[in-house]
Amino acid sequence: MPFEQLTRESLEQSLLPAVMAVEGLMPLVSVSDAQLGRLKNGLSIPSAATPPCAAVDQHGELVAILERRADETLGPTKFFGCR
Repeated sequence: MPFEQLTRESLEQSLLPAVMAVEGLMPLVSVSDAQLGRLKNGLSIPSAATPPCAAVDQHGELVAILERRADETLGPTKFFGCR
């Protein structure tokens, strides 16, 4: 689409979900609302997933990239926010 034809609506319709960037590269971990609150505050969550992994919310949206911490929990190295 030519730049001149871009509008807010056409741009939003053309964007791909961020989770597509990590699918197949790392495991996806579904997180509950409570776990999402912890990750938002930089805290870790228990998980048996092999890091690095991507945290997705209940809507399947990418919310964080997680790494293993010294206490064997997973903590956010990047947090992308949530609804």
